[in-house]
Amino acid sequence: MEYGAYFYPITTRCPDRRNRADLMGYSPVDESLLTQNATPLFRGHMQPNTYTIDGLNGTTWDDGDLSAMHTQIELAQEYGLSYFVMDTYIGRKEGKPVQEMIEPLNHLVKLNQPNFGFACMAVMGSPRVVLPVPNVPDFEEVGRYYDRTKESVRYLIDTLATLYWNNPNYLQIDQRPYLPIFTSDMSPGHDGLDLPSMIEEMKEYSLKTYNVVPWVAGVVRKVKGAEALLQAGADGLTGYAFLPQFGRDSNPIQSYRQRIKDINKEWAEIQYLCNRFGVSFIPPAVVGWDASPRGMNNSNLSDVTGVYPYTPILTSATPELFGKHLREVANYIKEQAPPAQHRATICAWNEVTEGAALLPKIIDGKVNPQYLEEVKKLTMSES
Repeated sequence: MEYGAYFYPITTRCPDRRNRADLMGYSPVDESLLTQNATPLFRGHMQPNTYTIDGLNGTTWDDGDLSAMHTQIELAQEYGLSYFVMDTYIGRKEGKPVQEMIEPLNHLVKLNQPNFGFACMAVMGSPRVVLPVPNVPDFEEVGRYYDRTKESVRYLIDTLATLYWNNPNYLQIDQRPYLPIFTSDMSPGHDGLDLPSMIEEMKEYSLKTYNVVPWVAGVVRKVKGAEALLQAGADGLTGYAFLPQFGRDSNPIQSYRQRIKDINKEWAEIQYLCNRFGVSFIPPAVVGWDASPRGMNNSNLSDVTGVYPYTPILTSATPELFGKHLREVANYIKEQAPPAQHRATICAWNEVTEGAALLPKIIDGKVNPQYLEEVKKLTMSES
């Protein structure tokens, strides 16, 4: 079994992101600092939090810096992780090619760290620049979403095939490049190709142009939508932040302890669907979820229930409970999936403003890597 983590690029250097921010009258926010200035929404709410990649002197960093990426890869390897799945924002907007937040990925490739792999997760919407997010239901930014056209899909495939798939460190399944596709950020009612047409174009264009067919994994956050991805031609399903219950009617405060018990029922529902299509479901291990640092600090819980990013919030998470959850994920994958798919991906390495980060925290003035220690315990027990 291999263990890895999703990697969300934290950088204010990206020119395209800066241009989008300028158009909306904002400045790109340092998310490693944003979480340090968060305020609690209720009694016992564990905010703010301070994360680090290199000890007490590094409580802010920029993944656009080569040394920051090098430090994080070495830290990941020290605790038993062997790959990152990089959030990757590539496509066309209004017909123009865009590669947003690409520098951290290119740094990882340039570093070429021995025995450390990577894959690109195609994210169909750009990362937010309006942070903190206004307390407005259904708030959306202008210019976040990529064109859902054949040209946009082909630009994505061209970029991945020419720059990344031939890299010996790129993750493969059955000798095919692994391509998770995250569709939750698609704008409602967005014109253009539907999901089956997008996945069909990805595969057909890739085969015709590069003589390779990517192994497309549909990425889910809940049971709803899983069947649509399978019908669209996904080779399998996996997840991102697939632990809290999202939705307007969901409880705004949820117990991590209870959710890691209940999530097995939702895994079973998705596995049932996957069995019908003859494919596998690879669940993620989720560190936690609390995106409230991305919201306005003067918000009241009663006013923001069901509104991103304020709720849901997972409480009662501990390193020990995460370790238990990670072991259950690993055992599930071993039992349900063929050996070629035995990779447990953790959500996430550094989603610091969404409360899902393996990175060490600064607690009582000391570096605390307890979540990473749980990964190390498991990997050492299996070696």
